Amino acid sequence: MTKEQYLKISEPFRTDQKKAAHMRFANKLCTVICYIGYPLLLVSRIVLLDVRFWRLLLIPAAAFIVLSIVRKKLNAPRPYEVWQITPLIEKDTTGKSFPSRHVFSASIIAMAVLSVSLPGGIILLAAALVLSWCRVIAGVHFIKDVVTGLAIGVIVGLVGFFII
Repeated sequence: MTKEQYLKISEPFRTDQKKAAHMRFANKLCTVICYIGYPLLLVSRIVLLDVRFWRLLLIPAAAFIVLSIVRKKLNAPRPYEVWQITPLIEKDTTGKSFPSRHVFSASIIAMAVLSVSLPGGIILLAAALVLSWCRVIAGVHFIKDVVTGLAIGVIVGLVGFFII
């Protein structure tokens, strides 16, 4: 994506504060849904004495740590750094854009929930997709950042929760 393409797709949100506020709300809501859903999943597995508890805890944790290390080493710049734009979501971090850790976390949490509840997993996967869109529109991630974060979360989730 070029700066011109980005400005074209984000223009409705840059020129209309109401639309920008809705996008920021969607970003926050999707983040909160995922980050509340995950502890609820873990607590429910403890209460039900579900043997999957450790898998549901350790697979996302290990993948998060590995992803964070790789992301720090790659230290890819963010769109607002490359294009000298003001992000629509308050953010001042430099680098560490690829892959998106927000989107990765949302997608692996969705996969964990999916392994226990089909409707819950579908809702959280939808939230991860909306979150991906918000992060790009806001100018804090490139499309490749969110697509890679989403793909890694889904693949690790498929392997860790459904194949192994």
